[in-house]
Amino acid sequence: MPPDNYYDCRKAKVTSTCQSHKKTYHNKKGGAKPVKKRTRKPKQPLFIVGIGSSAGGLEALSELVSKLPTNAPLGYVVVQHMAPQYRSMMVELLARETKVKIVGIKNRTKVAANTIHITPPNHDVEIRNGVL
Repeated sequence: MPPDNYYDCRKAKVTSTCQSHKKTYHNKKGGAKPVKKRTRKPKQPLFIVGIGSSAGGLEALSELVSKLPTNAPLGYVVVQHMAPQYRSMMVELLARETKVKIVGIKNRTKVAANTIHITPPNHDVEIRNGVL
């Protein structure tokens, strides 16, 4: 027989969380029943697609990005050989060709789905754990 100060969480009259059972109970009338936890839809895995091109690859890249899907779990990283002394207009030029978001890579940019990441001129790119 339990002691007088024993609290049975399953007979609680209100919503309560029992620490020993790690469950939440709700009771309006009668015995309490566990409240079902809402489960979240699992995230789709992110796949990273690497795209390389030479200095004259703008036309081919424009054609490629115009045909990319806008709702796939894909993050794109474009690495193009460019002269270091010129300012790159790649982000602006490719943005005209697609509805997929296009961004220039900065230090510690996280690869995002449905996004094209462009490497700046005179920079190498490295990826670790989904971060550029």
